[in-house]
Amino acid sequence: MKQILLYSLLTSVILTLVSCNPKCIQAIKYQTNTINIKAIKGKVGKQSDVDISVGEISIDPKYREANDRLKELDRIQSEICNQLNSMRKGSQKEKKRQEYIDALIEMLNIAKDPESVSSKSETKDSHDVNTTNLTPAKPTKEILLQRKEIAKDSTKLLLKKFEDILSNEKQSGSNNSQQVIEILTELNKKYFEIKTINEQLNITTDNTKWDDMIKKNNEVIENRKGGKK
Repeated sequence: MKQILLYSLLTSVILTLVSCNPKCIQAIKYQTNTINIKAIKGKVGKQSDVDISVGEISIDPKYREANDRLKELDRIQSEICNQLNSMRKGSQKEKKRQEYIDALIEMLNIAKDPESVSSKSETKDSHDVNTTNLTPAKPTKEILLQRKEIAKDSTKLLLKKFEDILSNEKQSGSNNSQQVIEILTELNKKYFEIKTINEQLNITTDNTKWDDMIKKNNEVIENRKGGKK
């Protein structure tokens, strides 16, 4: 009887975890340059009424802004999904989950009507245009700010992992240098990403701070590689 109850409890916990933490997908198949509509609709469910009957769809290269926005949204939804799988249940996670759904719904809307966010390439003669050489559109301020928030959220999660590693190291007396190096390397990537976005937004006041943190992390990384804690 106890074994049955335990099995039921474990099953319930597993199902709860699966429903809370989405399985991350790559919505765009870059090999074929198609959008996996079926996978997106599977994540969004009844939260979107966008009617697209096909399982996959490709956007004409002439809709440059739409294609660029779709790629940006695919990157955003993937990053948010990974964050969700590292977050504890609560209001912040629900807010982040809604951002995830919103990004996927926007992808569906663009896939259905790319002309709504993109103007066709202006050409005198379509035969004279090589669409593969078109320069990608610059990200808008809205996209940059959204990307910055995602990067900052990622740094918070990485810093929490870093604190946990140091705490475990102190309590157990173990040497977790490899984990420390990996976390700090990832942190430096995020710090550099935030600094780059600031420069694109013409924000220079905080960039010295990011440089200092990268420098400090690099010193710790070098010490760890040299066998020092």
